[in-house]
Amino acid sequence: MCRRGAVRGGQRRGAVPVPLGPDYGFTRSTAWTTSGKSVADIIAAEPRAQAVLDDQRIGTLKPTGPVRVATGIQDDIVPHAQARQLAVDWCRKGGDITYDAIDLPNLGDRILTNHLAPLLTDQGTAISWLTDRLQSEPATSNCWTMPFQR
Repeated sequence: MCRRGAVRGGQRRGAVPVPLGPDYGFTRSTAWTTSGKSVADIIAAEPRAQAVLDDQRIGTLKPTGPVRVATGIQDDIVPHAQARQLAVDWCRKGGDITYDAIDLPNLGDRILTNHLAPLLTDQGTAISWLTDRLQSEPATSNCWTMPFQR
């Protein structure tokens, strides 16, 4: 790891590690390595490291209960395609999935608005869905609509 990467990771001598939050969220990991390779490339080249990540990959097992996946289509923190793929993967495994794509205009990149606005906009629907589950109401999967949704 290069000096910049060590500093970002809180690995300076005597430093307290801190989460890599908004200050570093949009920085490419190639800036943190001496080789200029991304962290993803380094992990992909290490079979044991890749195996650890593969074992933890969400979406590889069928959920044991109903799941609601809501994703903002403009989200620049958790990419919409990634969240949608999780719903697709779980649907293919026979999961009881409710998927909602929150369609809002782009509210500004790299300032958290595209990540937070869908959360706020969706609160009523999310709370109602959870309340129904807590009252033992069955969920209605909309996996069949996935080919038609964004």
